[in-house]
Amino acid sequence: MRNRTITLASSPWLETLTFRFIFAIAASSFLLTSCDSVPSGGPRPDSFNQARWQYVGPADDKTGASALPFVLVNVDGKVMDTLSTAEDANYFKGAFVDNKPPAPMAIGVGDTLRITIFEAGPGGLFIPSSGTISDGNYITLPDQEVDQTGRISVPYAGKDGDNGLIKVYGRHVAEVQHDIQTRLMNKAIEPQVIVTIIKRTSNLYSVMGDVNSPNRFSLDQGGVRILDALSNAGGPRNNDYNTLITLQRGKSSATARLSTLLLQPENNIFVQPNDLIAAKKDERYYNVLGATNNNSRFAFEAETVSVADAVSKAGGLNSELAEPNTVVLLRRENVDTLTSMGIKLDGYKSGEPLPTVYRFNFGEPTGLFLAQKIQLRNDDVVYVSNSNFSDFSKLLGVVRDILLIRLIDTND
Repeated sequence: MRNRTITLASSPWLETLTFRFIFAIAASSFLLTSCDSVPSGGPRPDSFNQARWQYVGPADDKTGASALPFVLVNVDGKVMDTLSTAEDANYFKGAFVDNKPPAPMAIGVGDTLRITIFEAGPGGLFIPSSGTISDGNYITLPDQEVDQTGRISVPYAGKDGDNGLIKVYGRHVAEVQHDIQTRLMNKAIEPQVIVTIIKRTSNLYSVMGDVNSPNRFSLDQGGVRILDALSNAGGPRNNDYNTLITLQRGKSSATARLSTLLLQPENNIFVQPNDLIAAKKDERYYNVLGATNNNSRFAFEAETVSVADAVSKAGGLNSELAEPNTVVLLRRENVDTLTSMGIKLDGYKSGEPLPTVYRFNFGEPTGLFLAQKIQLRNDDVVYVSNSNFSDFSKLLGVVRDILLIRLIDTND
């Protein structure tokens, strides 16, 4: 067998390929100095340092010098405490503060009354002397509807020339019973009177909107609370965390999330006559973008969703692309909340919410704990930056593809 020796330097093709490879590596090193030359799914970690205003932690004396109109906040314990007590303008929890007791159930126009009159024995005004017409010596008058003048008619109960037309509107049952009994005292044998409301068309409240059985309902003597009213209407069609309850009372109204009524019983106030209760679905969403395994827009599936929950919902960080120390939450934050963190918004005169970036370091355990505590708001964006190493890998992939193409061209 004949031995063969290949001299690399003697191969013009290999010399050309080697030169091109070295040139490509040199070019890639140059390109790495400009991150804009490498495709990316969004802002890179360093871009968040260009904030105009920046939260400065106790151990950091650096300040942002760029004029970009957003605030950068590196999340720490102080920031977490501030956000946990800050009001969320996009998530109206509301409160019902009208804590009136249950409305007294007065008789109203359109109500149907049943009047039963008892006498001590036969031979009286209503019970014939030949015997009783019932086992209890009583008579029940035909049911009557309270007319538009607020009156009913009771035979032989005339007074001051009213011919037995008794005003009952706005009065309570016990008061009407006593009035009729007094009118009959000298005409019947020891009369006793019972007044029963058979049907109510006054003292009603309405429940409408996203409930299973919207309708008008009658108030009970013991009172009806808002949750009772919703239950009478078949309950809401949607979950408590995405249902808004509006109570309209006269010329005023208030709104609260259904979950607020459940978690804060003091908001579950008594319904008053003529109240209108409306249930409305109010879906909330957040977005997850960048180096996660699933970029998407997600609906809230609970009363509260944390930053950690959002990242988990998106399939977690992409281990080949993500920069763990630059997981950010983007939202428009209230100025008062930012200043309470110690951020000096020099030159900012508007009271409008400011675009704000809250930055977490998932490379440290503390960052994960903080992400568990910070709750998302409607329309928040959670973004995970690409790592510089992933950019380098992309660039190497480009160089590899170029070399392969050139190699194929050379062989051809």
